[in-house]
Amino acid sequence: MLKTWGRPFALVGSVAAYARGIAVRLRHDTDVALLREEAGLVTEALWSAAYGSSIRPRTGS
Repeated sequence: MLKTWGRPFALVGSVAAYARGIAVRLRHDTDVALLREEAGLVTEALWSAAYGSSIRPRTGS
């Protein structure tokens, strides 16, 4: 999705290692590095794509 949307990102962690041919045990998540200034926009876009809404519950205070 991020590539389709034209947002800069990098895969990191075990998925990135696996993509480079390193034999690693894959986990049940994907780690993605984003530019700090893109974080809010990307979070909202991913939330909307996953749940069909741009409104997400607030966490913390």
